[in-house]
Amino acid sequence: MSLMSESVSGANTGAPCVYTGPCEEASSAECASFMSQLYQLQRVSCADGRQFTGWLYTVDPVSRTRVLVDLDDRQVHFLLAGATVEVCPVPGAQPATEQQRIDIDKLAVGCGADGEELDDSAVGSATIQRRDQVRAWFAKHRIDLAVGGEDSLSLTLGDSLTIRPPYLGRTCYCNNEIVLARCTALLALLPP
Repeated sequence: MSLMSESVSGANTGAPCVYTGPCEEASSAECASFMSQLYQLQRVSCADGRQFTGWLYTVDPVSRTRVLVDLDDRQVHFLLAGATVEVCPVPGAQPATEQQRIDIDKLAVGCGADGEELDDSAVGSATIQRRDQVRAWFAKHRIDLAVGGEDSLSLTLGDSLTIRPPYLGRTCYCNNEIVLARCTALLALLPP
């Protein structure tokens, strides 16, 4: 089965499922569908067999990357569309309460549930983990990215390329279009 397939057989949960398709700008109907799913508890199955359960924080309408927040484990998961096979709401789950929404927002943007900024050992644990994952992925492909920027969250390649959190193709900045295209393509291949 192709990772980019438009349709997959329905899940046996009886709940409607959303399937990811190729990367192109989402239609207004798709965007409305994404908006209706925000702050809903979802289970996402990946092509490699892993499953993630968490509250949907956002969906990038171009790449269809989903950001799930797991409040129990205090983790943020970036699930790329190419690796996502199936997305289903958790049966019987209620939408997030106001307090859960606040906690989801704070965790997703790097704050603790009490509203205080977390240090590098906490927040950013998801952001720093993602930064290190991207850096290791580029190193595996013989591209040595340096950690830089005022907040030490940017990844840079000389004075040419900068990748900012959440380390997706849309957060790559480069003077050279060829380098930008290749780095964006490499990021798209990064396993979740």
